[in-house]
Amino acid sequence: MQPTGYVLRFFVWHQRRLMRGVGTKNMRINKNKFLIPIVLLCLTGCGTFNGNIKFKNDSNREIWVARVLGFEGNASCGVLIPQAHKSASLHRMKFPTEVTLYWSYKWGGDNQKTILNLSAIKPPEGYSEIVFIFSPEEKWHVTTESY
Repeated sequence: MQPTGYVLRFFVWHQRRLMRGVGTKNMRINKNKFLIPIVLLCLTGCGTFNGNIKFKNDSNREIWVARVLGFEGNASCGVLIPQAHKSASLHRMKFPTEVTLYWSYKWGGDNQKTILNLSAIKPPEGYSEIVFIFSPEEKWHVTTESY
């Protein structure tokens, strides 16, 4: 039998024991005190977001986004023509506090580096995404959008 089988058998034994009333009343109260915060953490997302990311180019110049560091997966974008956007879907992950964009005005380049602090924005909730916007002033900023 594998170790997971032993853990499952112990869990079932312990649950049956509690259902029969074996143990003290305080044990049942303590179990509920631990269960409620776990359920609340799962419902609120534990500081995670769904991994949807969008890149928007509001400038009149074509740009190349080579790589994006700070996420748990690869969120590169490639070429962004003027007034266009691209989206990337990663897995659910912890919301980062800082993201570094490596980008260029030339295809395939990464000679520009921009560090964006995400601690000032509210983490996306539900059906929303992080949006990195390259402004007409040729500066990056970040926000969230619901869809």
